Amino acid sequence: MGFQSARENFIRSQAAYSIVSYVLQVKDRHNGNILIDKEQGYLVHIDFGFILEISPAGNLRFERAAFKLTEEMIKIMGGSIDSEPFQLYLTLVIKGFLIVRRYHRHVYNLVRLIAMSGLPCFLPQAL
Repeated sequence: MGFQSARENFIRSQAAYSIVSYVLQVKDRHNGNILIDKEQGYLVHIDFGFILEISPAGNLRFERAAFKLTEEMIKIMGGSIDSEPFQLYLTLVIKGFLIVRRYHRHVYNLVRLIAMSGLPCFLPQAL
């Protein structure tokens, strides 16, 4: 697999990761919890222990960004927000959010049902 194919796989998986991280409010997104397939370029987050209303250190709400997008990630996507690969990422994220928006009631109802489970990530304010 060539660099361009691996970069496109990275961009597509980064776009999906950004949307999922935003919707589920994934926290604890340090580099140790993010893997990149060295041959095919896919980005994979490996730790979903902190989602919705729970976070490390007693829910101190220390993470302000809705998803992780580092300078290194931008470099992989062409090096600047004006590059063609980064514009592909933006297009995919926008399309993804528009699709998620169509199903917002399904997501809301799912979280609402699971909120009754008693799990700490599904507090009433998570809705």
